[in-house]
Amino acid sequence: MNWFERNESIWVLFGLGVLLRLLVFSVITASGVDPHAEVIEFIAVRHRIPLAHEIYNGAHPPLYYLISVPFYLLDDPKLLKLTQLPALLMGVLNLWLLAKVLLQTTAHALARNLSYLLLAVCSPPFLTYSLYISNDSLAFLMGTVLFYVLWRYAQDPRRTYELALGVLVGLAISTKLTLLPLAGAAGLFILVVRWRNAEPWAERLIALLAFALLVGVFGGFKFIQNKHYEHRFLLHVMDFYPLPWQEFYLGWRSLLNFNLPDLMLHPNFSDAHATRHSLPLLLYATMWYKHIYFENNLTFGNYSPFRYLAAFIYALGLLPTGAMIAGVGYQLKTRLTGLVASWRGTSPLPFRVNLWELLVIGLTLLGIFALFASGIRYNSWSYLHARLFGHYWLGILLFSVWGLTWVQARFPRLFRFVALGYLTLAALYLLHFSVEVGVRYWLWAQTGDWAARMPYIDPRWE
Repeated sequence: MNWFERNESIWVLFGLGVLLRLLVFSVITASGVDPHAEVIEFIAVRHRIPLAHEIYNGAHPPLYYLISVPFYLLDDPKLLKLTQLPALLMGVLNLWLLAKVLLQTTAHALARNLSYLLLAVCSPPFLTYSLYISNDSLAFLMGTVLFYVLWRYAQDPRRTYELALGVLVGLAISTKLTLLPLAGAAGLFILVVRWRNAEPWAERLIALLAFALLVGVFGGFKFIQNKHYEHRFLLHVMDFYPLPWQEFYLGWRSLLNFNLPDLMLHPNFSDAHATRHSLPLLLYATMWYKHIYFENNLTFGNYSPFRYLAAFIYALGLLPTGAMIAGVGYQLKTRLTGLVASWRGTSPLPFRVNLWELLVIGLTLLGIFALFASGIRYNSWSYLHARLFGHYWLGILLFSVWGLTWVQARFPRLFRFVALGYLTLAALYLLHFSVEVGVRYWLWAQTGDWAARMPYIDPRWE
């Protein structure tokens, strides 16, 4: 455990994360369950951005797809591994930036390294959805970049950072509309910081107008296209392509059901088991394991007795979940108190740091709440997936760091148990990915087909 108490250990963990991503990238299917490659092909063939109604993912903003088009033009249309390459590069860059931000914003090296290992290096949803041909990979990166630039602005509130935020928020909105709340949050952050500095109202107004103008220039295309052709600024995939087979909401029972024993016995998503109609259990299931078995070709852990590794993972997942809940509760109280106390302080820096942490907490909690709200509104279980708040993953990491720090300060003996749980869970993830990658290479050696099904599957595991 002493090794994890060193600040520099995080860079060794970063190297492990890069190696793990390279191994998984070499065998995983290029696309996940959503046909994002279809948008790239549309742009490459028709030389324009699709309208929201034309294809399944046509409602998404275009930035990720435009970045991927040159790779698609050079690629094998069957394998699409070259088209997948930008996602890998974005995932590695995000992993590096998360380490950098954590080093600057947290002081507890042990809590930081344990959280980074489990939630950044090894996390199944964060890792795999950083590798698919999908705008998730760029959205994850843009979320981290925006939080980092806001942190730099909190340290040194220069006009340069305000302009950079305008450009970056616009690019983020041009990536995925789930990043839209960051536009309002960044604008409010700029306004409050300038207000705390007692600057004239004219300067505050000019700063906000410049920020809004840049956001509109770099992020307004999809809104304009939607309004012109579809007569609405905001559109969603399910406005045109509803998925009635995903209906799941049963009222209060779906909000209160957390049948963890059933999930441990049946770790694959199924119409017959608890997660099919439960919001919190489904979010928990996708947070800690590959619960949706058809997401990719890494299926040995779904179609064989190896699936029961998930039972141990789901049991151990209670430890970091509890730590994160404790961390956000404690830090929310501390930072609200600190914000009030630092408002009239002689130095504005403590106020800005408190404000930044509250912004991270608020946006991350809002992102989680939005999943519940969207799942209920569209009556679709697919919204309750942890990857849909991946752009706020820095917040998840900070919740964990704060929670572990609080547990160690209050309950040292319990902390040792929780830390061991983190390490055990990370080891199980490494075992999971190692076995899945090994099985894919074995099947490829036998069949020459990366997508080959395992010929020896017992029908009971189907």
